[in-house]
Amino acid sequence: MSDHDRPLAPRGKKAAPEMAEWLTKNHFVPELIRCSTATRAKETAELVNCYLPKEVPLEVFGGLYHAPPETLKISAAQVDGSIGRVMIVAHNPGMYELLSQFTEKDTPFPTAAIACLETECESWQQFFSRKPKLKFFVTPKEIDY
Repeated sequence: MSDHDRPLAPRGKKAAPEMAEWLTKNHFVPELIRCSTATRAKETAELVNCYLPKEVPLEVFGGLYHAPPETLKISAAQVDGSIGRVMIVAHNPGMYELLSQFTEKDTPFPTAAIACLETECESWQQFFSRKPKLKFFVTPKEIDY
């Protein structure tokens, strides 16, 4: 089986609903989910969506499969300006490298971890040029219910 077609592992199947519940409880529900075409990314995004208070639009993008940080930034820049909160479900090392650009820590990015970057801007095209700050970083181990 190719890496792209690999299904979500049991650990991910357990973590995705827990992370969705954490997002809901902490008032960080996304308005849009963008995910890679990889089977495990789609399964993660769909599971998260099932456990949100209300289903949100889910967009699948081929360019997010093993995307480097610049591609992740380009994908975010394409989001409609009326959307205030976007969740990107992608892969390492791209997610780790992107997070490292905006933090001063060498923080591992484990499966199902959530990093929230935040800044004030008029549009998603401006988001990364405004040097977003890390609002929170949470892992499944930290919230294991």
